[in-house]
Amino acid sequence: MSIQRGHHWVYLCLLLLLVSGCGDGKVRRYPVTGSVKIDGRPADNAVVVFCPLDGAPEVRNLRPSGLTDAQGSYKLMSIQPADGAPAGEYKVIIKWPAPAMAGAEDREGRGPKLGPDRLKGKYYDLDKTSLKATVEKRSNEIPPFELSSK
Repeated sequence: MSIQRGHHWVYLCLLLLLVSGCGDGKVRRYPVTGSVKIDGRPADNAVVVFCPLDGAPEVRNLRPSGLTDAQGSYKLMSIQPADGAPAGEYKVIIKWPAPAMAGAEDREGRGPKLGPDRLKGKYYDLDKTSLKATVEKRSNEIPPFELSSK
């Protein structure tokens, strides 16, 4: 009977290890939301990319990104939808493509081809961008990015 009890403890310990180890095995991420306004108006379908300035290699290799909705709001994704970003300091680049061209497909045939950046690359150059954000070890609401199309 003591052998059976011993097996129960082993199974319980294995179960606890499995449950505590659940996840995707990647770096810890925190929810990140925010918005983009261009000339004071919400930017629909703007691409927002957070580029890490520091951290371990697995963090520096991530480029958490999001796409704004009609209200200009985004939720960052690193690996899974809306999973956020690792804590740290980021440079931010933003591109605002013109609406999709009717009937035009991208090179890989995956969907409509987007038009040119309506901001003319002004905020999409990592070396020139002045946009920055900090992700903390909690749920994050990033202050709005207020951009100019001129």
